[in-house]
Amino acid sequence: MGHIIGIDPGASGGAAVIHGTTGSVETIRLTETAADIVAFLDAIRASGDCFAHLERVNAFPGQGVSSSFKFGMSYGRCQGWLDALGIPYDLVTPQTWQKGLRIAKRGKVESKTDFKRRLRGDAQRLFPDIGVGLATADAILIAEYGRRKRGGCL
Repeated sequence: MGHIIGIDPGASGGAAVIHGTTGSVETIRLTETAADIVAFLDAIRASGDCFAHLERVNAFPGQGVSSSFKFGMSYGRCQGWLDALGIPYDLVTPQTWQKGLRIAKRGKVESKTDFKRRLRGDAQRLFPDIGVGLATADAILIAEYGRRKRGGCL
């Protein structure tokens, strides 16, 4: 299996790669410069077989127009980088990758922040040798979902 990329396109999201040969993980925050993110993705592409899983998301009720627009711009930028670099990818909803990893849904009394912290804890348990931040936890989990899916383990 090659390198599996997971991308969380949120404003404070990130990208992660699980290297198929070693199982090691690398991450980058999407708040880095576009040139840095493209260089990160291009290095993965150049190092061998790779496939990306981009979180497919939509605006949600109550989200402001400006934040919806910024979110859409980030999502489109991620697709553009993958397309421009010729990295094959699929779109995966949060519900799909979370269900695939057996992550319990966000409870009605669980705040968004607490849920994000729980996801970070899940990613840290899967990869205890790396420091998992809130910005890259979802990307790591999306990459792990992709690794399992492509390996036939889902």
